[in-house]
Amino acid sequence: MANVANGDRASNLPVPSSVRASCWLALGGVFVGYLYGLSELFALNLTVNARVGALFLGTLTYLPSVWFIHKIYRGRNWARWILIVGAVLMPFGVLRRLENSANEFYIVTSTLMTALWLLGAVLLFTSSARSWFRGAQGVVPFHVDLL
Repeated sequence: MANVANGDRASNLPVPSSVRASCWLALGGVFVGYLYGLSELFALNLTVNARVGALFLGTLTYLPSVWFIHKIYRGRNWARWILIVGAVLMPFGVLRRLENSANEFYIVTSTLMTALWLLGAVLLFTSSARSWFRGAQGVVPFHVDLL
């Protein structure tokens, strides 16, 4: 029961398969987005130092998403809502950029990434996921931990 004290899910509440699948789908979306970023990076004519710097900064941009997904898996309801809001807003940004893009690889990767995130968000609304998040709140009603 030590997990409940710090706000994580209780050890006697297993992660529902819909939450696990949602986390894997969201991680897949992050991976697809990262692959697209890498392809764009290597398409540019940059020096080695500039590429290393861009790779480092690009990696940093994806880390918050991985962190939120980890928090979802740990039963944090606030992280679930951040993923849901991001998944709902993502298609608008993608559609806006698709209007001006002829890059077929971008079209495929952004569509796949958006589909993975949206499907992951839908799975967080299943009845088993909703009840798990209600039961996973722990004793501390509002507690944001960084790790």
